[in-house]
Amino acid sequence: MKSVKFKRALIIIVIVLALVIGYELLFTGGNDEGSNPIPPATQEFDVSSLNNQLVLVKHTSTSYVNYGSGVVVGQDIQKTYILTNAHVLDNLGTVEIINASLILTAAVVPDSWDYENDMVLLSVPRNDVLTPVTFATSYSVGSLVIAAGYANQVYDITAGLITSITDAKINSNASIQPGQSGSGLFNAEMKLVGLNKQYVVDSNGAWLSTISIRVEIIQAYLGAILV
Repeated sequence: MKSVKFKRALIIIVIVLALVIGYELLFTGGNDEGSNPIPPATQEFDVSSLNNQLVLVKHTSTSYVNYGSGVVVGQDIQKTYILTNAHVLDNLGTVEIINASLILTAAVVPDSWDYENDMVLLSVPRNDVLTPVTFATSYSVGSLVIAAGYANQVYDITAGLITSITDAKINSNASIQPGQSGSGLFNAEMKLVGLNKQYVVDSNGAWLSTISIRVEIIQAYLGAILV
């Protein structure tokens, strides 16, 4: 009798577990992110327009070589302008910008160091291969975004969502890696929302979130320099 009761209880447990697993697969697709999955960039965005709006920044000093990313933000008759993070050029040396087969020596635009917001502006002789970005005019928490730039010297794109916004910064779960300091944060229309400056990690060094400089701060900065 006890054996029969035990078998019946075991069958009930198996049925309940099967129902729970079936529910999870049916209604969540087995996705740990639940209702906020991070969308694959290749599915959500046409990123082809970014190819000539982003560059690899190579900084060579007397003691080391450092790499970052840069965003093409403007152009005039003589020059093309690239924005990157000030910390990419900590000890000023030779600076080159690289895009596909294009390698150009860059100069720091006079009086363009902004250490508070971690920005500096570079210029190269005008080159029409490089195309300035379009600046976004609206975005909000929950907006789809991509982080695009050169991770460890390799062009890389990740997608995510804006998770919070402050006066000067945007936080998102579009991940970046070393080398993507100075990369761009773009919306679904491929318009610039921010400049990626750093990422936050947990106690084990695992990536948690990306911090970007808001487009409004960037535009005010450029307006004061490129007069």
